[in-house]
Amino acid sequence: MFWAFIVVVGIIGAIADIVLGKWSETNQPLWWIAGAVGFLVFMTGLGLIIRQGVSTGYTLTIALVVVILCDVLFVALWEAYKGIRLTPTQWSGLVLAVGAIVCLELGRN
Repeated sequence: MFWAFIVVVGIIGAIADIVLGKWSETNQPLWWIAGAVGFLVFMTGLGLIIRQGVSTGYTLTIALVVVILCDVLFVALWEAYKGIRLTPTQWSGLVLAVGAIVCLELGRN
């Protein structure tokens, strides 16, 4: 359940990023307010992850890296859906980030 919550928080962060990007395109205050609320929910989720991670013994480094990775991954998928292509260097950065998480988790055991 903890890891599912982490993924959900990452998705919420990605949605907030996308909404804030929409505000930068349109300059409409409603998009800014929606983005601010999204980031408030995202940061609250991060606080809950930190609190729950400490109480259950999960390493916070991995939890926070997974949150940020989910955020970046879903924004990248959204950009790809919109037709914006990521460079091979950007895709390799995502692959290396996933590899880093695997290495961190394997090193934990």
